[in-house]
Amino acid sequence: MAQKQESLDPSGSTSKNEALRRNSKSVLKKVSKAYDIFSVYQTNSPRIKREKRMTYHTDKEVHRFPRSKSISHKGERTKKKSYLATPNEYNNEHISQLSNDANNRSMFEIMMNKKASEMNIKVLNNRIMYLNSTEQKANRQLALAKKRANEISKIKRSKFEYSQDLQNYKHHLNNQLSQKKREISDTRKKLKDSINYKQTENLHLKRKMRHQIKSLTSQGLEKRKMISLYEQRQKEIEKINCLAEKYRNQNKRNRGIQRRMSQLKQLYSQKKIFGLMNAENNVQKAEKLERVEEELMQKLHTTYQKVNEFMEQSNSFDNFANIVKNNVQYNTKYLKPLSRVEKNEDKSKTNRSVQNIKPHVIKED
Repeated sequence: MAQKQESLDPSGSTSKNEALRRNSKSVLKKVSKAYDIFSVYQTNSPRIKREKRMTYHTDKEVHRFPRSKSISHKGERTKKKSYLATPNEYNNEHISQLSNDANNRSMFEIMMNKKASEMNIKVLNNRIMYLNSTEQKANRQLALAKKRANEISKIKRSKFEYSQDLQNYKHHLNNQLSQKKREISDTRKKLKDSINYKQTENLHLKRKMRHQIKSLTSQGLEKRKMISLYEQRQKEIEKINCLAEKYRNQNKRNRGIQRRMSQLKQLYSQKKIFGLMNAENNVQKAEKLERVEEELMQKLHTTYQKVNEFMEQSNSFDNFANIVKNNVQYNTKYLKPLSRVEKNEDKSKTNRSVQNIKPHVIKED
């Protein structure tokens, strides 16, 4: 059987079979020990000990017998018989009891032998049944062991295949990782190069923007100055217009004065007013008035020329103002407001220019 099992189970199931055999041997030993203990218990049981006490032992000089209480027919307790009173009685009773004891002993021994044989038979039958059951269990366990061994062999094969697959997959993953690392390193290098290139471009652009901002700020300041000059000249033109209106009013007055002078001349010619002396004084006054008129006319001519020049310049400034209005965003971003010093200087210039042009007022006597 062992050879067959070894041939059937090449995957190392002989150790399990040997373990089962050892277990069966240990079970048999335990059963034999239990039977021996049972037999000893039978021999040393209190019932057997009690029966042995009742038996007759020739080795002992003093013979023990069970004490019996004799009761009379009347119910009175009689005296105990003294077995050692007469030797004849003792011998007769002793002989009869010995015979009875021998018979009882032989019968008891026969019964005990029968019982022991029956018990031995039962124990042996039980042992046989137990051994059969253990054999069946062992066979079942062997079958299960064979199945498990086959399953283990299959599992080992599948495990080996799975381990090979895992190793192949690991190699594949390692190759992929190496490729991805290379790609990442290449992309990093490219990104670094692109970042450096873009940084250089940004630096150049920043420099260009700074130069442009500086140039635009300078242009904006110039344009603001031009705008301030345009506004100043508009104010000067308004003031000149006011002065022109004043000169016109003065011309009207001068015309009235000329009419009066013509009337006075007529009167002087007719010699109707104040005499000759007064007439000479009036003539002198009239000459002075004529001179003043000539000066005023020259001043008006110069003022009209200046007004025409300013009007021409104002047309050019109007075109420039339209351009500036179209570029309001540019002006708000890059043009700085004029400082107070520049404003004060512009005001002082305008005031000086206005103060230089003073109207000539005629003082009437």
